[in-house]
Amino acid sequence: MANSIDHNAAEFSDRRSRLMQSLHGGAIIIASGHNSPRNNDVDYKFRQNSSFWYLTGFEEPDSVAVLRPGHLDEYVLFLQPYDPQFEIWVGHRVGVEGAGQLGVSKALPISELEDQLPKLLEDNETVYYSIGSDSALDILITNLVQKRRSLSQRGGTPLLT
Repeated sequence: MANSIDHNAAEFSDRRSRLMQSLHGGAIIIASGHNSPRNNDVDYKFRQNSSFWYLTGFEEPDSVAVLRPGHLDEYVLFLQPYDPQFEIWVGHRVGVEGAGQLGVSKALPISELEDQLPKLLEDNETVYYSIGSDSALDILITNLVQKRRSLSQRGGTPLLT
């Protein structure tokens, strides 16, 4: 795997800033690519999701970026934690502790996505997400939208997509 961090962090930060300015208070969720198994213990060469890479410069699989303009944590990245045993097989991974060098406001393990995403989107009425980009994330976001819409009948704020 190539270096997980592109060293032109300012360019990626500028891209995120320009996108967030166009959101008008909404949030955007972008999924990274995933490894594709070739056979029992070998994957095809990994290729990052183009939109994810364009905004983050991050080349590791199984990650989710959440951009929330106007919040304290504007750029939240969910990613795989660093695991020295796993590193033997897949190469170096940045991990949550090393994510600060990516320009993130907050880094969390991908295992916390289901619990943390609703909290991150509490103040947002609009969420931008490309349906079909990640099947597991599609389900999570659909459930979140349905829950917020049902709560709107009891005074909550619905989530628009």
